[in-house]
Amino acid sequence: MLSEGADLGLALDGDADRFGIIDSNGEFIIPNQVLYMLYYHLLHVRKCRGPVARTVATTHMLDRMAEKFGYQAEETPVGFKYIGDSMRKRGSVLGGEESGGLSIQGHIPEKDGILAALLMAEIRAIHGKTLTGVIKQITDEFGFVTSERLDVAVEAREKERIIKELQNFKPSSFCGQEVVKRVNLDGTKIVLADGSWTLIRPSGTEPLFRIYVEANSLEQMQEIQKEVRNTFRM
Repeated sequence: MLSEGADLGLALDGDADRFGIIDSNGEFIIPNQVLYMLYYHLLHVRKCRGPVARTVATTHMLDRMAEKFGYQAEETPVGFKYIGDSMRKRGSVLGGEESGGLSIQGHIPEKDGILAALLMAEIRAIHGKTLTGVIKQITDEFGFVTSERLDVAVEAREKERIIKELQNFKPSSFCGQEVVKRVNLDGTKIVLADGSWTLIRPSGTEPLFRIYVEANSLEQMQEIQKEVRNTFRM
């Protein structure tokens, strides 16, 4: 990107259902950012109207945008089949997951990396600014969030211990904040008073846990990650 002076880098996986996006400054645009950029574009430029569907592990920035326009974000288990079901039944204008899959209303209810790449090119052209510039415009309006997934390997016997502890994990506060919501849709998720959240999901095939965190600063995100690992001795 930098050596060629390109405006946009677009990549696909082998079967083209997932995408990878690089901005002109060489920065990787994570799927969560792609999703909220696209929902913003659909609402403001294409004038689409309707809710959004996201998995339990995906950014709540989509919820903030939906609320402003009088809609709700539907939270689904991890897996695009649940997103597709929401798009068919609720008419969600966008459905996506943090692992790099999305589709929009009027297209197939299945993830499509080619569609995602073309929509990013559309956003780059119509908004007349870099993708990081569009992200800044959005965070200026809706607030800054940062998110990350950690994969933490554990011993097989430890995995069973942690799963049992998660079943009884119902804290009233966490990382110095009140817990305002607990979600058991797919894994164990707690939402804190300032909108930050963490989701802990065991892998179904490996002795590891996936820790998802979204927070309002990098420092807060790292604090929550550390607290989760300390709480469950990972």
